[in-house]
Amino acid sequence: MAALIAFVVLALFLAFTAAFAVPWLVIVPIAIVLAFLAWGGTLAASRRTPQEAVRRTKRPELLGPGGPDDPEA
Repeated sequence: MAALIAFVVLALFLAFTAAFAVPWLVIVPIAIVLAFLAWGGTLAASRRTPQEAVRRTKRPELLGPGGPDDPEA
């Protein structure tokens, strides 16, 4: 009888675990897909490739040789 009760309790535990875990197994992949679609949409709307964005970045203006921002000092 104890084994039957343990089996029923275990079955209920697994049922509740699955019932509460299933929404997260659906929501997380959908959120990831939506994030990639948004990223692709903004990339397509800007009509620039990531390489162009890197090439267009401005070089920093250093304070001078030996200054606090001099990479060779």
